[in-house]
Order: sequence, then C-alpha cells, then structure tokens
Amino acid sequence: MEDKIEPIRDAFGRALVKVGEKYPQVAVFCCDIFTATKTDEFKKKYPNRFFECGIAESNAISQAAGYALEGGRPFVASFSHFLTAMYLPITQSVVQNGAPVVFVGSHPGLAIGEDGPTQMGMRDIAVMKVFPNVEIIEPVDTNETEQVVEYLAKTRNIAYLRIGRAPVPQLTSKDYKFRIGKGNLLKDGKDAVIVASGYPVSTSLQAANELKSEKGIDIAVINMSSIKPYDKKLVLKMTEKTGNVFVVQDHYIHGGIADFIARDLLENGTKTRLKVWGVTDMAQCGSRKELYEHYMLDSNGIKLKLLEFLK
Repeated sequence: MEDKIEPIRDAFGRALVKVGEKYPQVAVFCCDIFTATKTDEFKKKYPNRFFECGIAESNAISQAAGYALEGGRPFVASFSHFLTAMYLPITQSVVQNGAPVVFVGSHPGLAIGEDGPTQMGMRDIAVMKVFPNVEIIEPVDTNETEQVVEYLAKTRNIAYLRIGRAPVPQLTSKDYKFRIGKGNLLKDGKDAVIVASGYPVSTSLQAANELKSEKGIDIAVINMSSIKPYDKKLVLKMTEKTGNVFVVQDHYIHGGIADFIARDLLENGTKTRLKVWGVTDMAQCGSRKELYEHYMLDSNGIKLKLLEFLK
C-alpha cells in the first residue's frame, strides 16, 4: 500500500480528459453536477462533446442512448442515487436497444458522509445487476480507476461505473492491470476470505492485517472491482481453501455482489459458510468515519463481525 491518498472521482476526471483526446467518440452527458462528478475539466477541454442536460437524468439517458446508437461512446454522469432511480429509461432507451452507454454513478454508499441519506446510493448495484449484458465496476483506488476508464472508453458494452468522493489509499501495485471479470487477491490467507469492492476493501484489509498480528487468524482479502461479471473462479478457489466467505459491501445488505456469490456457491455444491455484511437499515447523516463506525464497516467493526462469524 502506498502513502498516496486521493478520491476516486478525481482520478476519473483526469482519465476522462485523457480518453477524450484519444477517442473522439467519447462524450459526457451531465446532470448539472459537473463539479461534483469531476467532469468539469472535460467540459472545458471538449465543450462540443459535453452536453449539459440539467437536473433531468431521464433526458440525459435517452439522449446518450441516441448518441451511442449513432456510434458515440457516451458517459452519463450523476449521483448514483439519482441515476439508478431512472429504471424505465435505462430499460427502454439503453438496455432494450443495446445502446452502449456508460453510466457513471458518483457518491455511492455511506462513504459520501455529510451529504446525507437523500444523496446516498445505497441500492444502485441492486438496480443495475438485474439487467442482462450490463457490466458493473467499482475501482478500489485511483490507479485502477484510470485503467477502468480507459477500458470503458475503448469498448462497446453497457456499463455502470461506481465512483466515490472519499479519499482512498493506493492498494494496487504499479504493474497491476485491470481486467473485466477478474478479482485481485491483495492478501492470501487460510482461515477465511473477505470479498469486497470500493472503499470497504481498505478497511477489510486493515482488519485482516490486525487479526493476523493480534490473534494469528489468517484472512485473505479479494478486491472484486469487477462486480459483474465477477471472478467466480477465484472466489471458489479461495472458498475451497478457507471454508469461510465474508462479503463486505458499502450498500444495503441485499442486492450487492453477495447475491452472485451465494447463488454460485449453492449451484456449485461448495461446502462453505457465508456471511454478508453491509448496511442493514436506512442510512443516516454523519461523516464517513462516524457512519462506518456506526454500521460496523470500519476495521474494528469488520474484525468483530469476523470473530463472531468464525466462532
């Protein structure tokens, strides 16, 4: 882990400008929050490919679908909570037509902190995962974010990119390469495996390291930034090795990546124990630190839940 700490959305903004220069088909459809989503630099550099749609996510999605069907590669950026509320236009304009749109859901989960529950995308993965042929990605750090944006710019798949505003540590190495459908084993272990994406990866890794030094419990940690498709092979391998799977998600406890994992473990006939940890009731307002402590998604909370699970 490196000392550098930076918000995911900052790296997204930088990467978007880079791919805008490299791929002339890339455009941004914004919903009046270009500063918050860090699409403002793209707006300055490529004004003819930046479309301000106002506080009208449904409009932005429908316009982007048309642009995509004419050969463009649109990124529709808004708060994840507002963007994924547009279930009908996502279905009718994008998915049914196979329009290759990238949805950029910013400010997801508890990690947005003081913005409060009216802004928190707590069920965005649950909404997007039901659609066929839609990829879901949540980068763990800025290095991975830049690679993900490059991947999305040059492909023609429908995708949902989940980006946070909270500063995150660098967890991927300089030689790390993002691949869709692949997880990244950050720490090996023999007693249990944690599967997480986004900010909870760092708190999970901290919890795993502390359990190793304090109690000798050896926990593996997987960064599953590719949520759909996820790395089923890696999860099954680590499940067979440890016998215990602990899924952590900054999302309501229902509807996240744990649903995929639980189904595949059952269908595979794998003998294992599974625990899912996420947000169990309506989110409240507070700082990221306060909220993670309250919902036990910080390293101490994860340690306690793991110890309960492993009894």
